[in-house]
Amino acid sequence: MSEWIDCTERLPKPQQQVLVNDLNGEGVLIAWRALWMEVGGVPTGEWKWVFQIADLDDSDVDIKQWCPYPSPDQ
Repeated sequence: MSEWIDCTERLPKPQQQVLVNDLNGEGVLIAWRALWMEVGGVPTGEWKWVFQIADLDDSDVDIKQWCPYPSPDQ
């Protein structure tokens, strides 16, 4: 598996599915970064983490590290 990358070093590309390490206790999560939209689909210019677990919001987790999602053969 790839090495963990600190978010202070760099962030993943938009919509790139990655693994994130949640320091608040959820553990390793599948996530991606997405441009936040207003009602009507108007971009706000703000990026947020989106998670495979629908009930999680980026304010619920403390992400300090991420790594690329492993390929199926890993």
